[in-house]
Amino acid sequence: MTKLKVLLVPDYLTWILGTWAKQIVRVGSQHDYYFFSQQMLPYHQKEWESLIKIVDIVHVLSDFDFDKLTLPDPLPLVGSIHHVTNWPKLIAIAEKSDAIMMVANEWKEFVCQQGVSEEKLFLFNNGVEQSKFYPLNNRLKARKQLGINSETPLIGYSAKYTSNTDGRKGVNILLKALEKLGNQGEQFGVLITGPGWDKVVKEIKSYGINQVYYFPFLPDRLMPICYNALDLYVVTSKVEGGPVPVLNCMACGVPVVTTPVGIVKDYLEDGVNGLIVPKDDAEATANAISRLLKSEDLREQLAKAGLETVNNYLTWDKTLAGIEDLYQRVWEAKADKKEPAKTNINPVQQRERALKIDSYLWNLKLAAKGHPLEGLRGIMEGGLAVAVSETPRLAIAEIPKLFKGKG
Repeated sequence: MTKLKVLLVPDYLTWILGTWAKQIVRVGSQHDYYFFSQQMLPYHQKEWESLIKIVDIVHVLSDFDFDKLTLPDPLPLVGSIHHVTNWPKLIAIAEKSDAIMMVANEWKEFVCQQGVSEEKLFLFNNGVEQSKFYPLNNRLKARKQLGINSETPLIGYSAKYTSNTDGRKGVNILLKALEKLGNQGEQFGVLITGPGWDKVVKEIKSYGINQVYYFPFLPDRLMPICYNALDLYVVTSKVEGGPVPVLNCMACGVPVVTTPVGIVKDYLEDGVNGLIVPKDDAEATANAISRLLKSEDLREQLAKAGLETVNNYLTWDKTLAGIEDLYQRVWEAKADKKEPAKTNINPVQQRERALKIDSYLWNLKLAAKGHPLEGLRGIMEGGLAVAVSETPRLAIAEIPKLFKGKG
């Protein structure tokens, strides 16, 4: 296999698609990998232009605006489709990509039905990092690490608000289900992670649910602790590619209630390794949650089966098997690509720098959008040198928002 230089482009290196990029690097051994997030592009245009001149292939992991994506011809391009809410907006991915990574059979079949050749589509499921997400078998200890001193059953939910495009997360159904459970006198708490859910948290509290814990931004190292603190996890989405938190919860031994979306349709069976409820059905969702709240035996049964499913089929080492072969295949298909590109840019150092810059941008925007303590804490953890070098780039565009409380 030829050693290629592969540029991986997620939306954020700090969020789920950044995990994809990091896991491709971890699993891969044949190629050199470089990072550049979509959020970095407005502030590091020259670096982007330098990178695309020296790499052999670009893999865009997000639904980047392909209409605006310009690459030197004939640089090979791998696109990605995780889910579909608006197919016309994704047509450019199908037209410009030499190959497309799909994450669930549901969307692979859909894209084929739109006339895209199946030979262009390659299935790579979301995966779980086993060394990070696993059962701690001490729920109360996990809660105490989050500052939660309660034995009340906890229902979990995790996402970022900006992912709720066209209401695809079905949050209205989640709210109706929680309200119904509260009116029935069920005893439970709710734990939500991810930025942007302030109004949702306020509404849940209005239902008389007193124990509502909101962590808009948890350090990545605490996400396994968060999942292990839960008694069950709920998804009410209409459209998903993963959902990734479902897999991570299953890996932590937490039972899930979920709609039949994305990878759920490929690997979960109702009553066996999870409870599957219809989309847009608050009553069915509430009933499924109630079943789990009332039955520790059912929770343990589903948790055990879910953990086995993840360990047998959905670790990153299994789901990303063949990704490097795909890069090789796409590169070789370009007729005039005889030799890989040469460069003095060290891939490890470049990735480390990109991770720091992306983290700075993420935390600065987090602070600007109403969470200054979490954002500024993240900036300080990233190091003073990055803050000093990056602040001038954003002084006009972002920093005033910190002080105005806008964004």
